[in-house]
Amino acid sequence: MKRSLTAAILLLGTASANACAVCFQNNHARTAYLATTAALILLPTSLVGTVAFVIRRRMKIAEQEAAAEPLSNESSTRAA
Repeated sequence: MKRSLTAAILLLGTASANACAVCFQNNHARTAYLATTAALILLPTSLVGTVAFVIRRRMKIAEQEAAAEPLSNESSTRAA
């Protein structure tokens, strides 16, 4: 008896809850959905782009240093 009364109170006394806020076309939920979608697209893309930019910049610096080194080594071996 106690269990059935508890079940009846829980089923009849609560308001229905929507499982998906976006499915019910709430304007705020739609904005949140679009903002989340944009973030999930832009964040990984910008992360990959940043890593590629840093690697490319370091490669350029390393190439410039490698190109400048033989000149300084030649002048030091000629002077000796």
